[in-house]
Formats: sequence, C-alpha cells, structure tokens
Amino acid sequence: MILDWKFGRKVKAFFADTIRHRTRRVTRLIMAACTALALGLLALVISLNAHASAPSSYPLWGTLDTQTSSAATEGKAGIMAMFEYNWASFEPTQGVLSSSYLATMKSELAAYQAAGQKVTLGLGLQNPPSWVFNVADSRYVDQNGNTSSEANFVFSQAVRSAAASYLSLVAAAIPLSNFWAIRLTSGGDGEMLYPGGGAYWAFDQAALTGNGLAAGMTPNPDPSWKPGTAGLTQAQISTWVNWYIGGLDNVTNWQMQTLSKLGFTGYYETVTPGSGTRPDYLAQEEQNNLNDQSTTGVGAVWNLYYAMLPNRTNVIAYISSVADQSGGNDSCQSSDDSVSLTSSTMDSWSSARWISRIANQYNLPVGGENPGYGLPASLDSFYTNTSSTGMMASAIRIAVSCNFKVFYWAHDIHLWDGTLSFSLYTSSIAPYTTGTATPSATPTASTTPTASATGNLALTGTVTASNTLSGFPASGANDGNQNSYWQAADSTTTLTLHLAQAAPIGRIVLELPQNWGTRSQTIEVDGSTDGRTWTTLVPSATYQFTAGSNTVTLSGSPTTVSYLRLDISGNNVQGVPQLAEFQAYSS
Repeated sequence: MILDWKFGRKVKAFFADTIRHRTRRVTRLIMAACTALALGLLALVISLNAHASAPSSYPLWGTLDTQTSSAATEGKAGIMAMFEYNWASFEPTQGVLSSSYLATMKSELAAYQAAGQKVTLGLGLQNPPSWVFNVADSRYVDQNGNTSSEANFVFSQAVRSAAASYLSLVAAAIPLSNFWAIRLTSGGDGEMLYPGGGAYWAFDQAALTGNGLAAGMTPNPDPSWKPGTAGLTQAQISTWVNWYIGGLDNVTNWQMQTLSKLGFTGYYETVTPGSGTRPDYLAQEEQNNLNDQSTTGVGAVWNLYYAMLPNRTNVIAYISSVADQSGGNDSCQSSDDSVSLTSSTMDSWSSARWISRIANQYNLPVGGENPGYGLPASLDSFYTNTSSTGMMASAIRIAVSCNFKVFYWAHDIHLWDGTLSFSLYTSSIAPYTTGTATPSATPTASTTPTASATGNLALTGTVTASNTLSGFPASGANDGNQNSYWQAADSTTTLTLHLAQAAPIGRIVLELPQNWGTRSQTIEVDGSTDGRTWTTLVPSATYQFTAGSNTVTLSGSPTTVSYLRLDISGNNVQGVPQLAEFQAYSS
C-alpha cells in the first residue's frame, strides 16, 4: 500500500484554515481507501434498513468544533458540544498561560454549559509552542534519518514533561470536571498515529539508547535493524511491531494517568482512524521485512493497539472514519462477535465495523465521527447528499447498528453555513434519541421523549438532583438512553422525578450503563403528591447493579404520586451516586 502523505498534508493545511480549533488529517480516508484497493474490494450497496439487531439504547449525539453561536439551539435539541484547546496559543511562553486565550476558552465553555450541553475536550497537544522543540529528542526520527515536524510524545520524556506541565496549568484554571469526555491522540498527531511519510519513526536517540526515554517505554529492541531490510526472523519482526504499536498504548496510558491525577473522571476517546492494517496483511508485511511501511508505519494496527491497552477503564474506542466509504459503509451485524479477529472475512468490512468488532472483544464502548467536508474533496458530494444513501444517513445507520455510545457530526460549522442544515441532523437522529423509539428508514422530526408502549412515565417527566457533577446533569437519568447518565458531586444525594401528571406507580426500574462493572448503591424511594410532604414507598436498602444488565427493579402496591424521590448513597465503586435511567411504571 502506498499513501500520498504530501497530498494529505496539503488537505490538512487547508482544513486548518477553515476550522479554528481542530487540526485533522486525511489519514483515515486514505488508509481506508488503500486497504480497499489492496484487498481488491468492490463497493457494496447497503440499504438503510441493513441494521444489526435493535440496540438496547441509542447513541448520544454531538457535533465537532461546536460554535458558541449555535450552542443554545443545539443544547435545546440535546446535542453535545466538543471544542479543542491549542497548546501553542495557551502557553506561548513556557510556564505562562496566555490570559486572553484563557478568557476565550472559559467564555466558550460557559456558553456550552449555559446551553445545558455535555462538553467533550480536545487537548490540542498536536499544536505545541515552538519552545517545545528545544527540549531533548523533541522530534521523531525515522529509519532513514529524517526528522518529523511533530513533537515526539512516544519516546521523549522531555516532551511529555512539558506537556504535563501545560495540562496542570490549564486544569488549575479550567477544572477537568467540566468535561464529559477528553479525546486522546498520540500527542504529536491529531489522531492516534505516528507521523506519516511511509516510514517507521523509532530511531531518535531516546528510542535507540534509552537515554531520556519516556517512562514505561523500553528502547528499540533491534536498534541496528531497519524496517524493509533483512536480518531478523519473522518472530523478531513481530516482536518489534508489537513494541512499536505499544508505544501508542504507552502514550495513551500516560495521558490517562496524567489527566486522572488532575481530577478527570469522565470518558477517554481514543481517536483511531481508518481500517489500518488487518491481521492477515500484517503477517504478509512481517514476512517481507515490513517493506510496506504505510499504515503500519503510522501505527494503525488497531487490533494490536486495543489488545495492549494497559488500562481500559472509561475508554471509548473512537472511530474517526465512520462512513468513509470503506467496506461499502456496511453496518454491524449481531453475528459479528462470532467471527475471529484473525479471520480474513473481516477484510471486506468497513473501518467502523472492524474497530467495533475489536472493541467488543475487549468490552469497550464505541464512539466516533464522520469524515469532514473537504477531506478529501472527492467525498464532498457524498457529504452533501441528503438522501438515505448520503454520508449523514450512512453514518447514523452505522452508529446505531454498532451500538455507539456517542457520535459527533464533523463539523458543526457545516450545519450552519449552508453546506447542510442543522434541522437535517436533528430530524435524522430523531428516531434514535430515546431508548423506546423504533428505528425507521424515514426519519421523523420529533425529538421529544414520549412514554413508551410499556408505560415508562418518567420519559415525560422532569428530573432534578440535590447536587450534580458538572457535565453529568440530572436529565441524563430520564432521557431514555442507558449509555448517558447522571452523577452526583457528593456522596449522598437525592434525585427527584416530577411526573407530567399524577399517576399510580407500582414499579420503578433503575439502570446503569450495561457495559459498566458490578457495583452497589444504597437507595430509598419516597413519594409525594405536592413535592413537600413525603412518604417512604421503599425503605432504604443496598442494591447490586450487576454487569451485563446493570438493572434493579423495585415493585410494590401502586401508589398515586406526582413526585418520586430517590435517596442514594454508598456507591462502592465511584463513591458518589450514579444513575443512567430512572423509570416509573404503573404496573
């Protein structure tokens, strides 16, 4: 496979001028296209109805590079926001944050929060200030002696130390508790990749000698060997590839540890683009001394990357290439998990279906985004196609069929500048915004949750909490989505449901996200007709939410109430109350 990285950088430069924050690559599109060419695939025609079995819940929906000017409208529609810092703008002088840029970022965050939006953050590490390149081993070096333009986060401890200091300064000014998720990349790149150029970037002095090597990394196991040449056995080459891909795992884990120490407790989205190198092609490359250095050279071997992650807690396997035309944009199927990760059957699958299969192997939730407009221009007609065969419909179909936790449309600006319309997005996702909606080939315009056929009265009610952790509002507990959730800020909290009208309640169902581990919480249920005088309906007791279902059902004689209140404490895992769904039924 051959990648035209010069073209990719031209596209990247063009896009950087169009979108203010986010620096992105055409990498995912080129990798997917090259994989398709190498495999000799024909494009498949997949109808909008080609779903896997209906998911138990639907994704959260958002936009990338959300504009503050549209935040209020998008917040009312339940759309999440995403924005990104720029390291060079934040810390132009080492150790000193720009007060004007800090004020701008605080203002933008405040606009999203005022609109009631969950907020996802991009760290902006791929845009380092110029002084970073003065530290030791600041740039990658490939086997040919070429140096990268990107900062060397995988091997240079000095680069990581500089970045950790930046993150510490920013977190002190804008607490990380404000964010629902943080996007993780390789640091130097806007996605989880080494630099491009058709080479392997593991030959700087830190990588070769271990001097100045980032913590947790080991030196190049065969420093005198160069990919593309003879001298190692296939087993040794396989070990070398695992070490190389493991560098991306190491930098991922370093970011998670750093952010966790700074107070972040939300989700980590590992931004992995394109199909990358599938297992059977990697075996062929290793037999040929890694002479094909395109997708493997940038580290895009996703089955290895996700297999070797040392910590998968709160990690979302994030696919930054949903509906990229690979694999005919096919949907996930209920039988996918029965196919071995080493099977060549999956060579014909789309990048989204392939990475979803990997994520399921390691019990990771999945999320993602579509390719942006102009990345490349050859996909623009697909992007602007508003029919059921266009990019938006295809991406939403894939996100639903693959049981995404979250999907972001790339990019927000193109829903407001005439390229597409925001109303198209909201009407397209409307059938997939509650856990009780029925998937339909023809999207409807309503986004208001309604009581389900089985009578979940909470969907038309209002939920409030005595205290809430920023970014995890009480509304997350009655939005019909088991993947979204409310989380308290204190160890003991009340969560109150105000029904749309008084009704007899005989059964309450409480849920946490299905993919969470087992945990217990102590819960009492109180009822009221006026919101002032309360009667205990279910005495306080400790309930276990068991991994796999994470559902607790409380039943009793139907009692007519207008309000239901949960007194929650004793979360033995998180330490603070959490709830994804607070459901109320008459019987």
